[in-house]
Amino acid sequence: MTESLKKLDRIVSKPSDIEKFRLIEGENSFDFTDVIFKCKMNFSKLMLDEINFSNVIFEEEVEFISTEFRGDFTVFSGTTFKKYANFQWSNFTKQVGFRNTKFKDNVSFLRVIAHYFVDFTGTKFSGDANFYEGTFHDNIKFAECEFDKNAIFNLIKINGIADFSKTKFGHKADYSEA
Repeated sequence: MTESLKKLDRIVSKPSDIEKFRLIEGENSFDFTDVIFKCKMNFSKLMLDEINFSNVIFEEEVEFISTEFRGDFTVFSGTTFKKYANFQWSNFTKQVGFRNTKFKDNVSFLRVIAHYFVDFTGTKFSGDANFYEGTFHDNIKFAECEFDKNAIFNLIKINGIADFSKTKFGHKADYSEA
C-alpha cells in the first residue's frame, strides 16, 4: 500500500467512519492514532473503554459531553483540536494523558471528574481554557503549559498535587474559590 493510501485510510470524513477503528466488535474500544477527523464529531454520553487519540487532528468541533472514559489509560497526547473542544461533565475513571496537546480554540472541562492522575504537560491552550468546578481526585500536571487567553479554575477541587511548574499565562488566570 502506498504512503498516500495509508494516510487516506486514517481519515474520518463522516461520523460513521469511526467503525473501522473499533478494536473489538461490540465494545467501545478504539485506536484513533494519527487519524484526521474532517467533520464535527460528537462522542457525548458514550461509555468508552480503551481509547487512543494520540496525534489526532480534529479539524472541526468535537464534543465529549458527559462521556465516561473507562479504559486503564485514556490518551489524547500530541492531539490538535483546531476548533472548540467540549469535555463538560465528562468522567475519567482512570489515568488520562493530554501531553503536548494543542487546543487552538476554546476548550471546556467544566465540571469534569478525574479519578486518577491527569497529565497536561507541554499542552498549549490558544483559546479560553475552562476548568470551572472540575474535580480531580489525584494529581494533575500542567507543567510547561501555555495559556494564551483566559484560564478559568474557579471552584476547582484537587485532592492531589497540582504542578504548574514553568507554565506561562498570557492573560487572566482565575483561581477564585479554588
